[in-house]
Amino acid sequence: MKGLWAGISGIIENNEEPLKRAKIEIFEEAGIIEEEITLVKDTKSMKINSPQYENHEWEVFPFLFETTSTDYAHLITNIIDQKNR
Repeated sequence: MKGLWAGISGIIENNEEPLKRAKIEIFEEAGIIEEEITLVKDTKSMKINSPQYENHEWEVFPFLFETTSTDYAHLITNIIDQKNR
């Protein structure tokens, strides 16, 4: 979400499971492979009105991961956005 603080994020494609997309985005944006991350916590999705687009709402799926990679911080917050259809 442009202009707002966010961790790693992305758009769900082709009805993917949010957790699967989260792992893909961690690799694409940070280069951390799935074998180096562990899901610590997730919670129910939440809906947020878009500050960019009029009459648009995002569904956000929050995840907290831990990584064994020494090149990155130990905890990564991953938020996945999906257009509300």
